[in-house]
Amino acid sequence: MHTRRIRAFRGQIAHYKYKDILFLESIERLVYEKQYSFNEYYLLENSAPTEQDIIYHLENVIYMLNKYDNYEVAVVNRKKYENFTQICCMVKENCSVFIETYNKKIYQALSSDSYDSEINLFVKEKEALNAFHDYFLMIWNDIPNESKNKDNIIEWLGSLIENLNAQQ
Repeated sequence: MHTRRIRAFRGQIAHYKYKDILFLESIERLVYEKQYSFNEYYLLENSAPTEQDIIYHLENVIYMLNKYDNYEVAVVNRKKYENFTQICCMVKENCSVFIETYNKKIYQALSSDSYDSEINLFVKEKEALNAFHDYFLMIWNDIPNESKNKDNIIEWLGSLIENLNAQQ
């Protein structure tokens, strides 16, 4: 399954742009507190990574930024983008959008059932899909260029790796 996912990623990254927004605080939490996520429901929340695990994660991001022209990330301050911190939204060009959230406020508004259930939506309707795509690009375009600059991000991640190596 892992090999198939890697092959699919490599095939798609050659034709499609991949843009992701990463929270500065999430990366710092991973490096300095050895915790994966702010989300209390996250699968690996109770799993503490080693320094070597974290180094592998950061080196992988650097590798992908260097290798794939279509692979871009932005590193932003969480507080500045609070409106979408509880939502994971993946848009695949003109094909589909996947939305996942664990926000308790949304559950309270939508359901009298347990708050611990996740909300997953898969949308293929073109107008809704285009709206998500356009909204993401609007957010992406509002992010300052220095927060999306590959060289800056690679240098910063490299300095985090150096700090982790010094701790070992």
